[in-house]
Amino acid sequence: MGKWRLANVLKAQIVCCERTLEQKICDAGPNPMRVEPMILSEARKQMMKTGEIIAERHGKLRWFYRREELKIRVEHRLAELVPLHLKTQEPMFKHRMGQMLEIAVLKAIKQSGMGFLGNFTDLEKHDDSTPYTKAEPPQDINGRKMEKGPLDFVVFPKGISAGIEVKNYRTWLYPDSTEVKEMLWKCGDVGAVPILVARRLPFLTIRLLQMGGCLVHENYNQLYPKSEEVLAGEVREKGRLGYHDVRTGGEADKRMVRFFCDLVPGLVEEAAPRFKKLQDVHKAFGKGEIRYFAWYREIRRGIRGWRGKGIGM
Repeated sequence: MGKWRLANVLKAQIVCCERTLEQKICDAGPNPMRVEPMILSEARKQMMKTGEIIAERHGKLRWFYRREELKIRVEHRLAELVPLHLKTQEPMFKHRMGQMLEIAVLKAIKQSGMGFLGNFTDLEKHDDSTPYTKAEPPQDINGRKMEKGPLDFVVFPKGISAGIEVKNYRTWLYPDSTEVKEMLWKCGDVGAVPILVARRLPFLTIRLLQMGGCLVHENYNQLYPKSEEVLAGEVREKGRLGYHDVRTGGEADKRMVRFFCDLVPGLVEEAAPRFKKLQDVHKAFGKGEIRYFAWYREIRRGIRGWRGKGIGM
């Protein structure tokens, strides 16, 4: 399925970057035809090995096209798409974009009535064409200190501390990604139930984190600043980058409000005992003291026999 869809998408689009391929094959299309990014990557590697697909690197990104595609058509598409992609990678834009999902989460938290740490102090003072000022939560929580830096937010549903990490990325976050490991490290340090908010997560990430006493919320949209409506429209275009899920502004949608207002208190209470029993495992995995498969095995075992020594080293 992955190879068939890759061939069809590249035939129609001529040239695609990895994020566009994921959008059109992993996010979009009928459910039976969707392929998770890990499987898509393996299919792409096989097609590159046989020469069916060719890759060219421009900047930090690879662009893919079919072997039989006319070179002049490839060059024309690259001239159109590469500059557009680079606009989405400008450091200041990425900083402002990252803040949009954090602001949406903050607004949902405020509606929930939970106590929280972390805030944006100047949301009413200017628009999102310039960055807002973030007051980060303290690194010392529950009498313990996070080595890796602060979480994005900390909430206290039913008197239980929970640490929130917010990732407004196009990339699907797998369990061994840096972002997931750093969240587990931080929350493991201070005993806060982890809550990961991201655009998209593979089933494997969702399942393992839930089994390990963590919470997840897929936003399904990537949020751009409201002041970047023109850029958002350009990247959404089907014949360009095709990021059809891009929305503008830092507003919490109904799903996010329901998650934080209605679901988080009960889910955190339910997850807290599982997280506590695996807290040291999560921390060790986050710090790189044990490997992925050792972490996976300990989650599968649940509460039995973690000693922190000699497993997967």
